[in-house]
Amino acid sequence: MFPVLQLGPVTIRFSGLIALIAVWVSLEIASREGKRLGLSTDHVYNAGLYGLVGGVIGARLWYVATYWSAYRSDLLALFSLNPATLSL
Repeated sequence: MFPVLQLGPVTIRFSGLIALIAVWVSLEIASREGKRLGLSTDHVYNAGLYGLVGGVIGARLWYVATYWSAYRSDLLALFSLNPATLSL
């Protein structure tokens, strides 16, 4: 398990921080490559963020499909933001 950074009442998990940094760095690299190829950096960032949102939604749908027996009785749990179901 990754360590946890405690800043007063705020707890930051390093796994989430590492994922955020990875997304930021990859979008920055993609925007520089897009600029080199003559693409708008705004379009590159938008495509990357749409891909990120689509990936999170797709991963959630796959998780629900895999563990459908747990969600069959309570369909509102599909939209639950339980941190245990969002772990990296």
